[in-house]
Amino acid sequence: MNWDTGSDGQPCAYSFALGENGLDDWGPAPTQHRLRTPQCPSLARLLSTSAKGLFSGERAHVMACPYCQKVLAMAWRYECPGVGLVVSDLAGVSPVEAAMQEHLEQDGCVRCRRLRCSGLVRSAVAGLREGRRSVEGLEAWLERTVVVSARLPAGAGSFAAFDRGPFRVRVESPGGLVTIVRRTDRGLLVVEIESANLQDEGKRVHVEILGEGEPLEVDLFFGNEGGRCIARHTVGRFSELAPGLGTSCEVLAAICDDELHS
Repeated sequence: MNWDTGSDGQPCAYSFALGENGLDDWGPAPTQHRLRTPQCPSLARLLSTSAKGLFSGERAHVMACPYCQKVLAMAWRYECPGVGLVVSDLAGVSPVEAAMQEHLEQDGCVRCRRLRCSGLVRSAVAGLREGRRSVEGLEAWLERTVVVSARLPAGAGSFAAFDRGPFRVRVESPGGLVTIVRRTDRGLLVVEIESANLQDEGKRVHVEILGEGEPLEVDLFFGNEGGRCIARHTVGRFSELAPGLGTSCEVLAAICDDELHS
């Protein structure tokens, strides 16, 4: 069985056999996968809503539909699910449980496995599971939460590889929280957080760097610098931290205050 994309952008399945004249002896290929139904949302809708904004009828269908689950799992091979889906799956309220299981177990996604071990993610899961945070509250938290994957330089385990060559990752959350993780000219790993919201002054930001070894976790506090809230922290010497990071890492940063933890 082979998967391809039909004229409507949906995956379809086909099989064929060529006869002596090079013709298809089995007739024309189907235009869509045999498991797809008229109730299946389009691939664009499934991905654009991340399966959270589906109508109730659509959610019920997606949860029970092997085609929709398979399509999502295939799409996640190119771009992982959002953090909100990782949280809802751990909390047991995800409509895409089968897709997530395939993504984790069959595809062996390192990024999503690491996120499931994140203290920030597990705190969000506990709040959702225990009723201390609503789905809307989770969405608000995600707006100001940074999550980014970073590839590390080749030869990350060696001192020389990390004492030469630049390393800098910058990402901004939808809510405007800017996080930079970089190696300085002195070979130090530095985390910088910036917010344009002056009401964030004095607030604590929790940062996690998840690699192959034990996670690196730091707490920073915002100070007012030139009309912007900025926090900086030196984690340590990059070359000494390299063996615990491996070839890639996930960086998470979230503001920790009463509103976001309610």
